[in-house]
Amino acid sequence: MFQIGDGVVHPVHGVGIITDISSKDISGEPYKYYVINLITINMRLLVPVDNAEKIGLYKALGKPEAEKMLSVVSAPAEPLPQDYRKRQACVASALRSGNVLRTAEAFRDLAWRRHRKRLSAGDSRLFERLKRFLSGQLALAQDMDLDEASTLIESTVENTLWQTTVSDGVEGTDGAEISGPSSQ
Repeated sequence: MFQIGDGVVHPVHGVGIITDISSKDISGEPYKYYVINLITINMRLLVPVDNAEKIGLYKALGKPEAEKMLSVVSAPAEPLPQDYRKRQACVASALRSGNVLRTAEAFRDLAWRRHRKRLSAGDSRLFERLKRFLSGQLALAQDMDLDEASTLIESTVENTLWQTTVSDGVEGTDGAEISGPSSQ
């Protein structure tokens, strides 16, 4: 069970802080709800306490996990599929997984693609969703403003991109080519 003040992540709506645990009578039955103020969008969310685990509500990152997330963002990129549908499915799957490290990898890899060429409208939307999700997690873990967290994530990935050698394939900072699946 979560407590008031806990940072949590809703799998659809993102990162927020539990500000209250309230009771409401519905059809004469009392139900308890977590009242969550989302930090990535200006919205208050009510989640039934009894269904919180079932819907996938989980505790937000702590400082050590946030540092690991930043190290993933700053690692050399892995190639994404060239096929638009496969790429969209791959990135959307990472976002839906709720796994912060997978999400950080997808963000980093799309950032690399954006660095190399213009993103499609769909890729741009996913890129912004990834950034918003990661920024919310980082903001809670590092006790910083959402804009500060977003700027830190962007600058971390940008610094890595500028240090990485660009060639026909994706190269790591040591110049070794990272080979991906032939479906690229």
